[in-house]
Amino acid sequence: EDRVVFPLLVSPNAVDPNGFVCEIYLAGCDTYRKPCAKACHNKKLQSFYVGTPISVIHLFDNLKKYLDSEAITEVHWLGGEPLVNKNRIQFIRGVSHLIKLNYPHIKIAVFTGYDEDDAFYRALSLANVIDFLKTGPFLTDQIGTKQISPTFELPTFNQKLYRVSSPSNFELIS
Repeated sequence: EDRVVFPLLVSPNAVDPNGFVCEIYLAGCDTYRKPCAKACHNKKLQSFYVGTPISVIHLFDNLKKYLDSEAITEVHWLGGEPLVNKNRIQFIRGVSHLIKLNYPHIKIAVFTGYDEDDAFYRALSLANVIDFLKTGPFLTDQIGTKQISPTFELPTFNQKLYRVSSPSNFELIS
């Protein structure tokens, strides 16, 4: 069980103009004392006590109404901090595994504020169920446009996007 902030958000997919992204916001962040906390776009999610407690199965059941539409092409795990602890990572793994089993065409991304080394270590057990990993905190002194593709950009220069193809292969996209 973990805490999710509802409603789940659905927005146009910046990478695939024909699709939509379902964003799952998780409560709780351990970076509240770090520089990224000042510029955090989800300050209310820094607390571990906001949101609704929910199990893997119940969140997956809630997601199905979006995923069944076939308009969803990606699911993004955001926060708070998705990789904050082992329980959270197991929760993401459980839900992502169910998504991949039932909707293999959907791409899954985790957006973390951790740097590459810490993010790779924390995300190892997710490598078989996620497709992308965005690393790096949002730092106001690094604001700019880092173009990833004609339709997708990162908001700060220090953030990096990786394609995940196996636990030993995090391929830098940008």
